[in-house]
Amino acid sequence: MSDIVNPNWLSVRLHEFFWFVLSQKTYKEYVDWMQLGGDEKFLDFGCGPGAASIHIAPLLQKCGGELTCFDLSHTWIQRARKRLRRFDNVRFFSGDIRQSSLENNYFNAVNIHFMLHDIPVSQRLDILQALAVKMTVGAKLYIREPISSDHGIPIDEIKQMLETAGFQAEKTTIQTIFGKQALTALFIKL
Repeated sequence: MSDIVNPNWLSVRLHEFFWFVLSQKTYKEYVDWMQLGGDEKFLDFGCGPGAASIHIAPLLQKCGGELTCFDLSHTWIQRARKRLRRFDNVRFFSGDIRQSSLENNYFNAVNIHFMLHDIPVSQRLDILQALAVKMTVGAKLYIREPISSDHGIPIDEIKQMLETAGFQAEKTTIQTIFGKQALTALFIKL
């Protein structure tokens, strides 16, 4: 049986078709919305095969920024590494952020895109708190998560978790993404 952490060959192909063929415009628009300066120390948390990273890396390479791709799945990190091999400003890590060797107080921009809802409810706050330790004060957390009752996390729950983890909402909007209601937001680490 395949899952998102240990996908089989068919699952990899289907996910990549969805992310890189059907959804590239959506990812590009999302990265454009971030309005990156290009000098960020950026963490793409739960990067999967690099669907957002492929748009972030060239923006950062132009201005001396760096991108760190991080995912629980070694398979997805290998796919991201292959896809982003032409960029010399990208590094890759897999594992649990709570045991990660990533630098503390380092990242000034982090992306969470459609993956928080896949984390077991009992682990979400711990993971967000561990992520916050890796970020500088004033760092930007870009998040897009489904909020539909049949697939996602209620918006108030997302906000409450992020506030508890030490973030403050800067701007939020509700959009229809991949046919589902989703929160697209910027939070600032306090």
